[in-house]
Amino acid sequence: MSQFDNFPKNQPQSMQMDVDVDKMKTIIGESGKSEINFKEDIWTHFTKDGEDKGIVHRRTLQKKCRQVVKSHYPYVKLVISRHWTDKEEKILKNILDKMGEMDKITSEIDWKGVHSQFIEKVGRFDRDKKALQERYRNYIYHKVRLPGDRKKPVFTEDQIKSIIYYREKKEIGWKEISDKLNDSIDRQNEVNKAIDKNIELIPHCTAGQIKNKYSTEIKKGLYALAKAAELVEIEKKLEKMNVNYITI
Repeated sequence: MSQFDNFPKNQPQSMQMDVDVDKMKTIIGESGKSEINFKEDIWTHFTKDGEDKGIVHRRTLQKKCRQVVKSHYPYVKLVISRHWTDKEEKILKNILDKMGEMDKITSEIDWKGVHSQFIEKVGRFDRDKKALQERYRNYIYHKVRLPGDRKKPVFTEDQIKSIIYYREKKEIGWKEISDKLNDSIDRQNEVNKAIDKNIELIPHCTAGQIKNKYSTEIKKGLYALAKAAELVEIEKKLEKMNVNYITI
């Protein structure tokens, strides 16, 4: 029996949870707005003291909010999220610089303090701490190339198999998988730099890029290849190397 037979194949998480629809209708109706921002006008009323209950809860609320607006307030425009402006990113960078947080890894940054200053400067409440973290991790952090210079990451065969392996084991999420691959990239960069100081460093890969790569490989059949191989060799290699990821 394949070790994959015990894992669900790309099934979405259950969205079955109670949502106070009457409360949502009241918020939208009493706002008197022709444009409702989900984060600013809805999300803040369904979280306690700014506590984020997770992506499933958020997506459930978004889905229900769309249904409520479509059925009861067709004249209202619902904005789920906004694109980052150059001004917003500049403000975030300035705050990180002044606080001495720039170039730190995401987990070491005082995001509560950063978020407080960010909200004060932009005068809006639709960017939560998680949004600031993701913007920093995916676009500002010095080990990730900026959009104008960023190249599509080229994953090695071992990296692709690692992504599939960890995803199917369902022990860690996309961010944790990217952290493991980026640790490997950092070590490879150190080796490359020791050999040639002028060599171009390999950029980090983001959680989103890894998720996209996983989806792409599944669609084009590499999943079947990995399944046929049972991934036993990968697991043995991991144990032999005595590390939690496959190096480049």
